[in-house]
Parts: sequence; C-alpha cells; structure tokens
Amino acid sequence: TLLYSSNVSGEYEPCGWKSNQLGGLSGKAHLLKKLNDDQQPLILVDAGNLLFKTALTVGAATNDTTSLIIAHGLVRAYKAMSYDAVAVSADDLSAGLDFFQQTKNASFPWIAANVYDKNANLLFPPHVIKRIETMTVGIIGLTGKNVQSVAGFIIGDWRDSLRKEIS
Repeated sequence: TLLYSSNVSGEYEPCGWKSNQLGGLSGKAHLLKKLNDDQQPLILVDAGNLLFKTALTVGAATNDTTSLIIAHGLVRAYKAMSYDAVAVSADDLSAGLDFFQQTKNASFPWIAANVYDKNANLLFPPHVIKRIETMTVGIIGLTGKNVQSVAGFIIGDWRDSLRKEIS
C-alpha cells in the first residue's frame, strides 16, 4: 500500500472544512496503526510543504518560536508514524539549513534531488530505495520553485534532476 500526503502546511489538527472530519495528525496516525495492525506492507511518503502555514523568508522561522515548535512537533510525529521519505518544498526551506541538520539523524529522510548550497553541493539525499516483500521502489524528492526567494539555497530545474536520477 502506498500512502501519500502533502501540503500539511504546519497544521496538526483537522482543517475544519467538514463536520466529523477524520483529518489531522491523530487521524493519520490512527489510520496507519490500523493498517499496521492488519500487517499491510506500507510505503509512506510526503511530497513536502510540511512545516509552515505560510511561506516565510528563509531563516525567519528561526525567529518564530511558535512555528519552530510546531515544525519540530510535526517532524517528531512523522518519525513516530515511520514515514519513509519526505520531499523538501521551497516553503519548508524557510526553516533554514540548521533545522534540517538538527533533524537529519533524528527523523525520516528528507529528500531533494535539486536543492544545492551556493557551491553547488547537493544538500539532501536525492532519493531513497524502499524494499517491501518482493518489490523495490525508488522515491525521488523534487523541489519546485516558489515566487518567494529561497536565499541561501539553489533550487535547480527539477526536470534535469529527475532525468539524472532515473538514468
């Protein structure tokens, strides 16, 4: 079973659009526990835009204690749910490189095949390989550009990075 999520945008509770909604982190964790109890083989991925409700200027999150607490809480929750990979979005980059370095060893893999530092060094693993039973799956992280500046990061063309990863 492949479970995909994206655009959590720093929200950990249901968004409230409908009555009796099952969303939010607790709803997601409950669904995953049920699937694990049923011993379903799972691949769990998120396409990014996980950490913040609105795009911040790169590094601004380091001055926003509430945003950082929520972002760290989301990382811990995703680790507890055993996410296999989370792609890094341009908005997620507003946490700053230090945030990702702090969470690198204590969480799921952040992946991005096209995010570089000023010296053109890749900042994240470009992909992960997941083996479930007799199947092997490659998961590639690709970061799109947004209108807002992502100072301190170079986001390369995702199409070029994708071609490189699949060749």
